[in-house]
Amino acid sequence: MELATPLSFNHFLGRRHGDFMSLAHTPQRFADRALSAHTPVPSLYLSGQDVVAAGVSGAIVGGVVAASAVLGRDALEDLTAV
Repeated sequence: MELATPLSFNHFLGRRHGDFMSLAHTPQRFADRALSAHTPVPSLYLSGQDVVAAGVSGAIVGGVVAASAVLGRDALEDLTAV
């Protein structure tokens, strides 16, 4: 068996700040209103794990959040209606 965690990755990479794959999951990160699908650049939207939360689930929901921003409506309702 093999086990890896963000702490073990950071240890073996010699990192002291941040995280190895995404933004560090701190209370400040989740309070940051700048993390969203919207950007100051017209027609540029962000998706992926740092828009919502880390991991595969966060990346999936980040894609739905980006689709919602592009479409101007809640795309999550489309998924629950199926």
